[in-house]
Order: sequence, then C-alpha cells, then structure tokens
Amino acid sequence: MTKAQKKAENKAKAKAKPPEAKARPAPKAQDPSEAFNLNVGDWASLKVSHGEFKGSHSVYVVSIEEAGCKIRHEKDGFEEVIKWKHARNLKGA
Repeated sequence: MTKAQKKAENKAKAKAKPPEAKARPAPKAQDPSEAFNLNVGDWASLKVSHGEFKGSHSVYVVSIEEAGCKIRHEKDGFEEVIKWKHARNLKGA
C-alpha cells in the first residue's frame, strides 16, 4: 500500500466518524458580588501573599463596582479596586 492510498483510507475513516460533542464549561455566577457577601460599609481582611506589603490588612469596602469592589486600607487610607477574580483574598470581618 502506498502512502497516497493510506492517506486516502485515513481520510475516508475520518469522514465516516460522527463529530464528538465538546465539553461545555460550567456557567458562571450571575453577580460575583453576591458570591462574596460584601456590602458597602463592611470591614474585611485582605491577604497579600507577595511583595513589600505581604501580610493581612484591614480594609473598608467603599463601593461595589462591576469589575470588582473598591476598598480603602485602614492603616494608610489607600484606595484600590480588587477585581472579582482576586476577591477570594478578601474575608468578611
């Protein structure tokens, strides 16, 4: 059997196979803010694992936004937005 014949045979087998169903990812939560039970005015603890600010910090939730939640650090008043994918580092107090 030549290479061309073998190739034609393999193509015919591939066409005869039914297409396989693709696995679908699990649906995401509708509103990530509900998953973390954070409200404006809540105190929380922010865990930082790397860098100069490594440790646990007390923070105040200033606002809930579509991209994440805006927090203010108790120690120095610094404000930042924590994206929902990183909000697992926030623990309600």
